[in-house]
Amino acid sequence: MIINLLRKRAGRRKSPGLPGVATATLLLAWGCAGGPEGAAPFQGVVEFEETILAFEVGGRITEIGPRRGDTVDPKDVLARLDPTLIELERKARMADLKAAKAQLSQLEAGTLPTQVRATAAEMRAAKAHAQTLENDLHRQEELFEKGAVPPSVVDRLRTELAAAQAQTAALGERLRGARDGARAEEILAAEARVESVQAAIAAIDEKISRHELRAGFAATIVDRLKEPGEIAAAGTPILSLADPGHPYVDIFVPQDSIAAVNIGQTASTTIDALGAQTVPGKVEHISQRTEFTPRYLFSERERAALVVRVRVRIEDEQRRLRAGVPAFVTLVGP
Repeated sequence: MIINLLRKRAGRRKSPGLPGVATATLLLAWGCAGGPEGAAPFQGVVEFEETILAFEVGGRITEIGPRRGDTVDPKDVLARLDPTLIELERKARMADLKAAKAQLSQLEAGTLPTQVRATAAEMRAAKAHAQTLENDLHRQEELFEKGAVPPSVVDRLRTELAAAQAQTAALGERLRGARDGARAEEILAAEARVESVQAAIAAIDEKISRHELRAGFAATIVDRLKEPGEIAAAGTPILSLADPGHPYVDIFVPQDSIAAVNIGQTASTTIDALGAQTVPGKVEHISQRTEFTPRYLFSERERAALVVRVRVRIEDEQRRLRAGVPAFVTLVGP
């Protein structure tokens, strides 16, 4: 079944006359299989889906490649941000990773015998020093009791002895750890540190990749909204793109006739610029609400009425169409 309705070309003024004739003609055209001879199809305007591209991170724009009207491929880099700061952050994290891996390797290998001997020698020297201080303290305390030395001398020796004993205890703990090797908990903590730094570097690499802007689909540049040298915050529009290979036409079907239209229904579109050649398409979307018919689509034979917006997606792989040109759509029954 061919479904037709009378529509006029954009730009003609609505006439106050013949509202009844318009109504009768509309219903007759819709109800007759194949449509009355000479009846016009639905009228609309060719439009493109426009996409606004923006960076997910902020920074100074260093490059915007394409110009208005240029065609771009999905993987083309369209714009870049200055990556200097983020690259310095990555360099610092790489140094952290190197240190974390070195610490892990040392714990896994254990302490070398030479390091054990050196620590033992340090502890023996610390013990001897503490013993000397203790002997000196005893002598000075005896002299202090006889009034031969001031109390400050005794206080100083007591402080030095306490520090020497603390150092000896610390060296003893270090020596025991060197002889026993690293605990399992220490190795696990070192491994977690390495993994944490690696994850931070991966996050930085992802941020660096987002300093480049790609469309992700074949498109035509509609407009450049920023220029190199400008500062762009995250989400600031940079480029406007359109997909000219898959335009659409919005048509308006009377609300009492919308039941005959189905999503996926085939359509045939005629464009003046293409002459008698038609462009195939399908019904992509049917609005869930009614609206008044746009004035720019009506002839003097039609009247204002409640209609439903229907979007017809048409295929134009050769990209011959331009946005804004009038289109005439005939819906073909299932």
